[in-house]
Amino acid sequence: MAVETARSTMDQAAAGAAAVAELARIARHRRLGIALLASSAGLLTAGDAIAKWLTATYPIGEIIFVRGLIVLALLVLWFLPRGRLPDLLPRRLVGQLARALSFVAATFLMIWSLSLLPLATVTAITFAAPIITTAIAPWLLGESAGWRRWLAVLAGFAGVLLIVSPFGGHWSWTLLIPLGAAAAQSLRDISTRHLVGTETNASVVFVTMTATVIAGALTAPLGAIDPQAWRWTMPSAWDAALLFCFGTATCAAYLMQVAALRAAEAAFLAPFKYVTVLWAIAIGFIIWGHVPGAAVLLGSLIIAGSGMFIWWRETGMRSLHA
Repeated sequence: MAVETARSTMDQAAAGAAAVAELARIARHRRLGIALLASSAGLLTAGDAIAKWLTATYPIGEIIFVRGLIVLALLVLWFLPRGRLPDLLPRRLVGQLARALSFVAATFLMIWSLSLLPLATVTAITFAAPIITTAIAPWLLGESAGWRRWLAVLAGFAGVLLIVSPFGGHWSWTLLIPLGAAAAQSLRDISTRHLVGTETNASVVFVTMTATVIAGALTAPLGAIDPQAWRWTMPSAWDAALLFCFGTATCAAYLMQVAALRAAEAAFLAPFKYVTVLWAIAIGFIIWGHVPGAAVLLGSLIIAGSGMFIWWRETGMRSLHA
């Protein structure tokens, strides 16, 4: 009897130690996921800063073309030696093209807005994308939203209006450009949700980047900053290096986001995406000396708060029905 009691005690101790070890493993992976997601946000924001810098000299289409070309080259160089080029091929071409078109529109509008507005302002306004997705999901995805979620959506739009200030003295039509980018990002995300069951991540990135390369090549000669510049602008050695960094940072950020989602749950990581605003404020101040006004800061907090509430409602409702 004493032997069985001792054995039972040892089994319980072993089970407790295993549970503690599992919790420690989960915590370690979550810390890694946060670090990867925050780093990827920094890389993407740095890429936006590079794009903003380059728009003073080069057409938007040319910037998008070169970035897309670099990402495509990096993808092929990664998958080719591993014999995984078929992973880049789409299964549902029409759905992929629909997503690619919305991505191209979002990219053009994003870089255009960066050429005209402070980095932090553009970043804050485009964070309205998940709120727009929640607002239009009932019609495009057939997903219902309760009154609490609708209040969060309205609060998010109030945050956007606070930044845009349509009736204030600082109103400018240029503030509608990042809002259009947010709407295009929302359509991109909805299109992505229709593809997750059949398409690989690599194929989605490959088709999207191919579309941006084509769109960039067609529009680059038009010139975006100078209407008279109906030509391709050959980059200097320094600007070519910046373009390479832009494409490499974008590709690395995508890979880091995938690694972050492998390390920790998507629901856990979702609120940490708003660290992008902090990156945008810091980089905008260091490079251009931009200091966001009170309206931008308060609007950012409202948008982030409403977005996190929508995230909490979605994950909370899923857990209740699990």
